[in-house]
Amino acid sequence: MKESNVFEKTGQTYFEIYRDFKAFTELVNKYVIHNIIENDPSGLTVQHEYYRIDTVGWKSNYKDIVDDASDAGLNPHLWDLEVAIEHENDVCDWTDEVIKLIHIKCPLKVIICYNHHDIRNENDLEKLSFVADCMNKVKAFHYGDEEYLLIIGNASNSITHKASYNCFDYRGYVLDSRDMKFSRLSVKPLFMHRK
Repeated sequence: MKESNVFEKTGQTYFEIYRDFKAFTELVNKYVIHNIIENDPSGLTVQHEYYRIDTVGWKSNYKDIVDDASDAGLNPHLWDLEVAIEHENDVCDWTDEVIKLIHIKCPLKVIICYNHHDIRNENDLEKLSFVADCMNKVKAFHYGDEEYLLIIGNASNSITHKASYNCFDYRGYVLDSRDMKFSRLSVKPLFMHRK
């Protein structure tokens, strides 16, 4: 059986697609590589564009390499990622943001998340203990030159699902590498709402 030289989805030949950078990138990423990963016998899950980070902070060093990059026929890209920040307002789904940032190499990783305001005192630490245990199970996790800051704010009541709190009450927790536990930063709540 002769293989077709035409990509069925677009009706273009593979060489026509190759000449169109955008179409070729889509073909390679969403079809070729996707199928390779999807058919891997180890059972990998495929996802595209997963590592979009809400906010990052970086330092540019490109001026140090402008001439060398030009000599090499390349644009001068040289920068260091210093902070990666994820914000998740779903009280049940911010563990994914923590796990995602474990795989990002930078000195400071910040996750801003929320918990039901009526169960904060006992439940924040319970959730953070679970998250620390999960972090330890990720192969890419190597604590040492990276810090993790989780900032938890108020969300709706766990029973009524109404926003019946009177302040934002963001609380910061830092991962302590000695015992792999999150400890609370000692800062008073800001932005009190007075009635």
